[in-house]
Amino acid sequence: MTEAQLLQAILEAYGAQPDLRIQRIQIGAAHDPSTGQVVRFGQPGWADLLVRCGPIAGDLEIKAPTGRQSAPQRAWEATLHAIGARYYLVRSLSDADAAVAELRALAARLHP
Repeated sequence: MTEAQLLQAILEAYGAQPDLRIQRIQIGAAHDPSTGQVVRFGQPGWADLLVRCGPIAGDLEIKAPTGRQSAPQRAWEATLHAIGARYYLVRSLSDADAAVAELRALAARLHP
């Protein structure tokens, strides 16, 4: 499964679940049609998805089975871990299932 296919599968599997909010994090550049200027958005290294379950959130970096994190992605992971945030390297739908299960368990502990 490619990274794009996996990302789409995760969005389809979890996008409509009422206890979750999944946000696609876009990073890149585009031309502003009104000015012709290039507008950059996002920060290199940010994860592909932000998943929220109540007050708990986690970043999901989607990679194909043989995909590698870039240096900015590894730096973002280290930054999140340093502040106690959750970051998951997801290479399969079962990895996503495990990440979501952990987020749900953490949220349940806060609001039983």
